[in-house]
Amino acid sequence: MIFLNRALLSTAALTSLVSLSAIAGPNQQDITLTGAISTVSCEVVLNGGSSTLNVGTFPSDSFVTASTRVGETPLHISLNGCTPASTANQGALYVQGTTANGSPSIFVNNAANTVGFMLSYANNQTVVNNQAIPLDVQAGSNVYQLTAGMGSLNTSPANGIYTAPIVIAYISD
Repeated sequence: MIFLNRALLSTAALTSLVSLSAIAGPNQQDITLTGAISTVSCEVVLNGGSSTLNVGTFPSDSFVTASTRVGETPLHISLNGCTPASTANQGALYVQGTTANGSPSIFVNNAANTVGFMLSYANNQTVVNNQAIPLDVQAGSNVYQLTAGMGSLNTSPANGIYTAPIVIAYISD
């Protein structure tokens, strides 16, 4: 009888788990965990510590060329308290975020959006999602700048207010 009760209990537990799995579908969400390992450590401070950068308001007819940045708002980056790197350790900034389907350089809050934000660095080079932006970081404090603006996959973007969360990290090889 004890064996039969254990078998019934095991079957009931398995059925409950299967039932919960079937129910959990719409009640769950995936999350991506990110982290980094770097030889040189620095505190990254963006935009003076403010969590929002307003790049401005632009007329729709400003977007004359698709996938081209409109606007030039500085995004200040401070790397503070950096430990010294050897000459073999080259560092880089990485910008990570969701990008528009069809563009690795238009940062959006949903990949289906066609309007978002574009960044550039030295000599107007476009920032590409998760692609290294080489830096020569010295021990102590360092200051850099990216240029932010809006971008669109087409030349007639919809009117609206847009946002895009991004992460900017400094990594040393």
